[in-house]
Amino acid sequence: MKFHELTIGQQFEIEGEVYVKTAPLVASHEQSGKQKFMARYVAVKLSGDTVPAAAVHSGESVRTEAVVLAFDEFYNRCLRELENLLPENQDAAHEALAQARKEFLDSLH
Repeated sequence: MKFHELTIGQQFEIEGEVYVKTAPLVASHEQSGKQKFMARYVAVKLSGDTVPAAAVHSGESVRTEAVVLAFDEFYNRCLRELENLLPENQDAAHEALAQARKEFLDSLH
């Protein structure tokens, strides 16, 4: 698959590293967050159970398990980003994020 075929937010692998598409020509390293320019033609491999963009946009239904998996990947990335906050702000941010996760998962049922 080519980089330009990914939707923003999809995870992919390149050179053994996991990235997330964050803009039309930019990806962020999944662990470090370091950004990298990506040419449209670069071949990439979808990471894990990422739902292909075609399934999302074609009107096909998406399994709840796939949505939960994708959301948990997003949630875990948010938790890693919270570590960059000042220590006095982390507890409140963790609580707010946990509540938002619960509300999202409750809305799936």
